[in-house]
Amino acid sequence: MDGTKAFTATLTQRKAYTAAQFGIPTAKLLERLQRENLALSYFADDNFSPLPGGIPVLRGQAVVGAVAVGGISVAEDVEAAELIVSALSE
Repeated sequence: MDGTKAFTATLTQRKAYTAAQFGIPTAKLLERLQRENLALSYFADDNFSPLPGGIPVLRGQAVVGAVAVGGISVAEDVEAAELIVSALSE
């Protein structure tokens, strides 16, 4: 995307990875970390990113992948990722 920072691609990949590993949206993980005063490093994986915009793709209860969007506002990242996952689920 024009105007985004080079690290956006790496962060976005990490958001997708995190959503797939935890099976929850990264925004929910960030809320939990803040609520319980947890450090992400407690989970012992340097590839995790709790930044909002990562959404798991589920088939029933099974995680089959994840989608992440980055480089726009947090709200737009989340909205775009949710729309993509919704379209994949149809």
